Parts: sequence; structure tokens; C-alpha cells
Amino acid sequence: MKILFLTTRLPYPLDMGCKIRTWNLFSFAAGRHDITLLTFLHSEPERRWIKAVQSLTPTARIETVEHPDSRFRIARGWTTAARLLSELPYTVVKYYVKAMQRRIETLIARGGFDLVHCDQIHMAQYLIGRASPPVVLNAHNIDSLLLERVAENQRNPVVRRFFHLQQRKMQMYERRVFNAFDHVLTVSSNDQELLATLVPNVVSSVVKNGVDTKYFYPDSPPSESSMLVFTGAMDWMPNVDGVLFFIKEIFPHVRKAVPEALFVVVGRNPPARLLRAVKREPGVMVTGDVPDVRPWLAQSSVVVVPLRSGGGTRLKILEAMAMGKAVVSTRIGAEGLDLVDGREICIADDPLKFAERTIELLTDQSGAKQLGQVARRRVVESYDWKEAGQQLLEAYEQTISIRRLG
Repeated sequence: MKILFLTTRLPYPLDMGCKIRTWNLFSFAAGRHDITLLTFLHSEPERRWIKAVQSLTPTARIETVEHPDSRFRIARGWTTAARLLSELPYTVVKYYVKAMQRRIETLIARGGFDLVHCDQIHMAQYLIGRASPPVVLNAHNIDSLLLERVAENQRNPVVRRFFHLQQRKMQMYERRVFNAFDHVLTVSSNDQELLATLVPNVVSSVVKNGVDTKYFYPDSPPSESSMLVFTGAMDWMPNVDGVLFFIKEIFPHVRKAVPEALFVVVGRNPPARLLRAVKREPGVMVTGDVPDVRPWLAQSSVVVVPLRSGGGTRLKILEAMAMGKAVVSTRIGAEGLDLVDGREICIADDPLKFAERTIELLTDQSGAKQLGQVARRRVVESYDWKEAGQQLLEAYEQTISIRRLG
């Protein structure tokens, strides 16, 4: 099968959740089909990773289009204003570049592709209303839900109004886009059900997230430290909101019961407001970008996921569980993952309840160890990327059949 695979950014290195999902699905498919990857380059340093992608997927062809934001820094203020005034969501307008439109049209006209894989809704605009081979849209999230949750957690009324406006724009855009594609892929049955409420007649399948259980492996004895860890890109608003929520409303209760407790935030590009909050709070550390999250996970006794917004499913939970770690999460944090509260994970939304469950695990090392062992077995059994890859290939075949029958 000959496939054109469209992404918003090069899916490497694996330093954020969307890249991890895209990479694992892309590399699995590239090992079995003839794939051309077309993506944006957002900065000059990204060019060095093209060779890495090519060496890891030698049969795939890599094509790139430079995103203008990487060059025209002076014009960004005007560009941002124009994007905000558009009837389309800001994050969608941000990814419209005429050079990308021309490259896609040229490749489709000349490429003889059997199928187009459109990764994330932001790339869908290049295909709506245009003749193309059968198209699969890989929806990492239901973005309108993500924006609604972000809006609900804003204290500033102007900021809250902005996100509500973006949510309404995104929901209208989603209804138009999802209805225009041959097949939509979601990360969980939760997202699939929500998708069906937005577009009742949509054809959809679940291609769930996974984890590399050989890479994320408990290769050292369980830690008996009082370290709590959060992992995730800190330039993503739901992560920042969740960490600040934990620092301000949950961690003080933990420190009162366990004075030696240390909370470590592991992730790239922490914003200034988070760094300011950390300076005011004892026992909190921010690492910034790290080459490998596994050493930090290995040192921790408990991994916390105090998210109040977001969508899809959290890879950070699967990675922690694969390393045999006890995880405490909010319901939104663990959303879409088929896990049993109290047996494979601990769930709490109220700040005091979240603190209590965290304290229980910090003060009961054997209980934390047992929870981590059960969690590890669960992800090995049910959340392997190979299974997700097989689901993807089945969806490809189904998509082509749908178009033939149509």
C-alpha cells in the first residue's frame, strides 16, 4: 500500500505525547507499507533529526515544508492578530501555509497514493473539499473538549472568554471536518463516543495509545524515597495548570504529613509563571528539558497526574506504570484508560483526597510497590504499541473498502 502521511511536525525526538503516538504509528506502518512522510519544520535545529528518522525508517521518504513562523519573527504580532480574527480556531489557522497546500496537491497528483493518513485535525484543512485518495484522520484528542476544560479552569474572565470562543470555533470546525473524512481514528472509546455525539454518522475506530514496555522497564529495586514526579512538556497549558494546581492546593497537605517530600516536575520549556511559583514553595524542583525521563521515574516513589484539562489519553501514565510506579491521578488525567481505581491506579479529584492518597502511598512503601507491580502487568497485557499498530493497519484496509463501496 502506498501512503501519504501528513503531520504538523517531525515526530522525533520523542519529547512530547503527540510525537510519541505519531512516531509509533508511523514507524509501525513504515515497516510494512510504502510511506511518504510530509511535515513542517519549525526550526533550523529540527533538520538534524531528519537523518535520525530516515535511519530508523529507511524505507520511508521524508519531505518537509518550512513553517514561516520559524523565519519571520518580526511579523509574528501581525500574524497572531490575523489568526485570532479568523472564523477558524487559532491552532488550525496557525498551520495553514500555502507552500504546504501546493506540496500536498503536487504529491497527490503525481504520487499514486492508495491512502492519505492525516495526523491531527490541524492538517485536515488541506484535504477538505479536494479530490484525494481515501483519507484517515488520526484524532489525538477531541480538541473542542480540551478547550472547554481549559476555559473552565481560567480565573481571568478575559482569558476564559477567549478560550470559550476558541472552543466554539473548534467545535464548528470539528463537525465540518469529521464529516468530510472517510474514517476517523480516536485514542479511546470515550473519545469515540464523544465523536459520535458531534457527528452521528461518522465512521470511526479506536486505535489506542500504547507504551514501549521494553524501554520503560523497572530495572532497579522500587525506590523508597519521598519523591513525587510529574512528567510532561511544560509548554502545554493543561500540564502547567495541573502542576500549579498540585503545588498550590495539594502539595502543602502532603508536606505537612511527609515533611521530607520532594515534588519534581520533569519536562521541557517550563514557563516563567511556573518558575516563579516554584521559588515560593519549599520542596519543589523543576528540571527543564532532560534527555531521558526514566532516571527520574526510577527515583520516584509516586507519580502524580493532577490534570484538570486535556483530552485523549495520557502517555505519561502508561510510561510510569510500565516502570512499575504507583500513580495518583485525577479522573481527567486517567480518562480513556481502562484502569481500575485502587488496584492499578489511584484516582482522586478533590485536592485533599488527592493528597491523602498520595500520602498513603508515600508512607506505605509495600502498598506502593504492589500497586506498581499490578500496573506494570496491566500495561504489558493491554497497552503495547504493536497492538495499536495492528489496529491502524486494519483501519487503513477498512478505509479503502469504504471508499470502494461508496
